[in-house]
Amino acid sequence: MLDRYLYLAILGLMPFIEPRYALVSIKLLGLNFYIGFAVLLLDIVILSFLPLLLKKFEELILRILGKNRFISTLYEKYLNHLRRKSKDLMEKYGLIGLFLYVLVPLPLTGMWSGAFISYLFDLDWRKSFIALFFGGLCSLLLVLFGLTII
Repeated sequence: MLDRYLYLAILGLMPFIEPRYALVSIKLLGLNFYIGFAVLLLDIVILSFLPLLLKKFEELILRILGKNRFISTLYEKYLNHLRRKSKDLMEKYGLIGLFLYVLVPLPLTGMWSGAFISYLFDLDWRKSFIALFFGGLCSLLLVLFGLTII
C-alpha cells in the first residue's frame, strides 16, 4: 500500500503532470483521499523550492545538458518559449503574474514552468516560493472542484 503512495508522490513531482493532474490517480490507485491529498500537498511544498534548486545547481545542469546536443537544444527552446510567453505577464504583474501562471491548469503552465520563469527573471526564491506554493495549491483545489462537478 505504501508503494502506491510513493508512486503518487513521484507522479506528482513529474513535470507536465504535477500534483494537480496526479489528483486523479488517488482514485485510480484506490488510495485514501485524505492521505493522497496530503501527499500531493507535500509535493507542492517540494516543487515550490525549485527556483532555489535551479539557482544552486545551474552549472551542474548546464554541464549535464551540454553533453547531449539534442536535449540541450530542447532545453534552450523550452526556456526561450517560456521567456517569450511570460515576459509581458511578468513585467506587468510580477509575482502575481507568476501566481496566475501556475494557477491556470493548462498544458505547459504549472509549478515546473513557474519555477523556470522565476529562474529566468531572477526573482527572489523566497517570494517565488510563496507564489508557487499558493498557485500550486489553488490549481490543485481548482482541479479538485472540477472533478467533484463531473
